[in-house]
Amino acid sequence: MAKISACLVVWNGEKLIRDCLDSIKGVVDDIVIVHDGPCRDRTLEICREYTKKVYVRPYVGEAEPHRPFTFSKANGDWILWIDQDERLTPRLQENIRKLTENKDVNAYSFLWPVKYGDTNLTKGFFSRVQKTILFRKKALDGFRGLPNEMIHVRGKTVHTDYKLIHLQDGDRCTLRVFFTKTMRIVKIHADQLVKKKVATKPAVWYLLKAPLWFVLYCGYYYVLHLTIFRKSDISIALQLALYNFFLYWYVFLRKLGFKVTS
Repeated sequence: MAKISACLVVWNGEKLIRDCLDSIKGVVDDIVIVHDGPCRDRTLEICREYTKKVYVRPYVGEAEPHRPFTFSKANGDWILWIDQDERLTPRLQENIRKLTENKDVNAYSFLWPVKYGDTNLTKGFFSRVQKTILFRKKALDGFRGLPNEMIHVRGKTVHTDYKLIHLQDGDRCTLRVFFTKTMRIVKIHADQLVKKKVATKPAVWYLLKAPLWFVLYCGYYYVLHLTIFRKSDISIALQLALYNFFLYWYVFLRKLGFKVTS
């Protein structure tokens, strides 16, 4: 029988982490946890009740740069990538082991609700995003640990109708949230692109790319949003366009030697 390792990157999540770990306890064979920088609450204490594989690494401010380390510490044949604000549903708990028995499949994606529109849960709407979080460890291909990077797996990936519980504090896709919270991630992303030698072109390339990507992303995602979700709100498309504009603007500055992260 294939073994499953759960890999988590956490940050001061004492109010969230126990429910997350309870949802995977007894479902997986191995749990690996990394805390992003020094812990200021009881998160580490709670985590050590569930596993001895608890590590504290230097603070980055984003989970993805730590994920390759968690994968390297996993003993399982399969990896379940889960965050502290996510939980397995009872249906997924019951069936996840069966999924790993299929020798023809190397990865599975689950429905991952993301809320758009009004922060009132009775309004707005949820997208049906598929997130690949269960995959065969030996099939992992080229994951660099960059912010917002998704898993790349060799072989067959199956998109399922299993739902992952995703806790959200209101609507994450507003311009107010972008300028108060997301900009921090943009700066980290730009810094990581340069540090990990992914952004290797001359600085002027990214100066030109920033406005071009803004126009392309704004137009593409506005049409996609309007076509699929039947909504005319341009804020989501604008946010994605702004993300890419500032990402390459900060890469440009970083390539010139300026510090972009705080």
